[in-house]
Amino acid sequence: MLCLVSMGLASKYISYNYIINLLVFSIVFIIALKYAPVEHKNRPLNNNQKTRFKYIAIIILIIAVFCIQTLFVNYIKNSIMYGVLFAGLIALPIFNKSKKEII
Repeated sequence: MLCLVSMGLASKYISYNYIINLLVFSIVFIIALKYAPVEHKNRPLNNNQKTRFKYIAIIILIIAVFCIQTLFVNYIKNSIMYGVLFAGLIALPIFNKSKKEII
């Protein structure tokens, strides 16, 4: 929770930078292509669901990029960017114990 609040505050006070924004979305796009969707051990996904959810994740990323390009308020752009970055980082296997156990 503290991480979410700190990202929200940081988005208000850190100036918007197009290069950093493009870099973040590129990294998150690669993460989504490689690791999305994240399965849970209580609800495994079949191949059709994996493909469908991967496409949905990519479409949501494209919509987020479009929203950032059309908005005029910089701290809202930063909030969207930090939210997408946080969601992309959570998809990494280091945060997902069902792929492999972390010792």
